[in-house]
Amino acid sequence: MSKVLMIDDSPTVLKIMSLSLMANGFIVRTAATGAGGLALAAQETPDLIILDVNLPDMNGLDLLVKLKEDAVLGKIPVLLLSGQDDLDRASRGMELGARGFLAKHSTSPKVMVQKLREILGG
Repeated sequence: MSKVLMIDDSPTVLKIMSLSLMANGFIVRTAATGAGGLALAAQETPDLIILDVNLPDMNGLDLLVKLKEDAVLGKIPVLLLSGQDDLDRASRGMELGARGFLAKHSTSPKVMVQKLREILGG
């Protein structure tokens, strides 16, 4: 079972996606802020991080940079998630090392599960 850390400030997104991921065999931890997500990532060392690009305490791309600068956390694949189809942020996120980008409003839980399995290799 793969452990996923989902960092998003929307309680609704966290609940819907977490339930779907758990129903598909993932262990899910959640954080509503960038600082909380960074601390949880260091504590739990997940297999994959789903990261919202718009967080209340920091920009998700800034958090991505912090994760990639860490020797251990930098090896964890990151999937960016946004409330908008923001191609500039998606492109920048990929340059910074993200493994993919999905828009919240157009991504079903089924598509999320497929993307995670693709990134994790199974």
